[in-house]
Amino acid sequence: MEKSNELIEIAADQANFYHLYYTDASQGDLVVKTQLQDGTPVSGVVLMAVNQKTNESYTAPASDDKGWTKLTLPTGRYQLKVIFHPDSSEPQWAPTVTVSANQSLTTTVVFGKTKGEMMTTVTDQTTGDPLVGVQLHLQSVKDATYQKTGTTDNHGQVNWTSLPTGDYRVSVTKMIPHYSVVGANDQAITVTKDKTAQVNFSAISQTKMLKITSLSESGIALPHVSYRVTTMANEQYRTVQTDDNGQVTVGQLPAGRYQIREVAVPDGYQLANISQEITLDQETTAVSFVHQIQRTDAKHDVTLNASNAQGKALAGVQLKLKLVGSKESYERTVTTTATGKATLAAVPVGDYQVTQESTVAGYQPATAVQSLTISNDHQNTVDWQLQRTVADVTFRVRDAATHQPLANAAFTLTTATPADNGQTVFVSQKTNQDGEVTIKQVPTGEITYE
Repeated sequence: MEKSNELIEIAADQANFYHLYYTDASQGDLVVKTQLQDGTPVSGVVLMAVNQKTNESYTAPASDDKGWTKLTLPTGRYQLKVIFHPDSSEPQWAPTVTVSANQSLTTTVVFGKTKGEMMTTVTDQTTGDPLVGVQLHLQSVKDATYQKTGTTDNHGQVNWTSLPTGDYRVSVTKMIPHYSVVGANDQAITVTKDKTAQVNFSAISQTKMLKITSLSESGIALPHVSYRVTTMANEQYRTVQTDDNGQVTVGQLPAGRYQIREVAVPDGYQLANISQEITLDQETTAVSFVHQIQRTDAKHDVTLNASNAQGKALAGVQLKLKLVGSKESYERTVTTTATGKATLAAVPVGDYQVTQESTVAGYQPATAVQSLTISNDHQNTVDWQLQRTVADVTFRVRDAATHQPLANAAFTLTTATPADNGQTVFVSQKTNQDGEVTIKQVPTGEITYE
């Protein structure tokens, strides 16, 4: 113990009392600053000083806004320990100190910033597809000088690593053309230690979609048709092709007037070089094109001829022409004129079958089928020959008086219509014992005999 030095005055004839005070000379002060490596104060840190000899511990008040805290300790050697610190930092070094009597010792506890990650993703709100090339900006709320920038990759993402933990704001600084951010253009996010903070932005397309459908004249979806889509100001164009369902969708088109022109069609169809003009002012605009099958030109009309075996033209014969081996449908029935002909113009090219639908008097209905390939590379002619209808003619000869059969009689028969081989006179054999004889395959119609 140590007494204080004071001067006292003793008065005569009086009782003099004096209090003598002593102070504990075995204590000293420990002043600690908690800070980052760059000197930035770390507030809210609670320290404990552990006496290395007695193992007694003493807890200091939380460090103030400037990072300072103070302990009055018995003299001795102490190990400083951090028992609480903000999540944004972690202790890197805490010293061992010696506290001397009646002295103030100042020391420092150094902290490092804790690290985390942040993944920012930008997608199309409608399709969910990632948006590539969006520029983003990151800034610390506490330290405005801490900033980063990034551009979304093929996955629509920017991954920032080794970020000091704390609060941040992430903003979209440049969106890709024809898109705008849905909602706020920036977001607040907290990065914590050893975790990946997730920030998601969605954007909506300010462009329009065009849906083109290709059909054949019979209503069949037509694949592999190419179209050129051009702005009416002729500023830009795209060439697209329909899929197996006869459709193609063109996206990210600015609103406005466009021309759609067919530029290529599959084999078997006519390239008409037709176009349509439309206005894109809806989310999706649909347009359809109907494509004709390739047809015969004026020099290659289809001619169907009907005649008998002698080459005589037959009028009134109905013949049917039917397209086969194609998804398309084409079928026509025609009737021959007085010249024995029927003509069809602009017939789709392809493979056909020809059948007879009706006949004329004296001729057999045909069941045969003719095959024909129609194109513009050769003359397209069908020659249809009709066979005469025939019948057997039987003569019976009887005695006029007795009505008995007479054998050995013969007949000559003349037809008004010749047979297919031109024959008009037919001679029979002699009647048999029953008085009968038959002439076979006689053309039907008017006959005479003797």
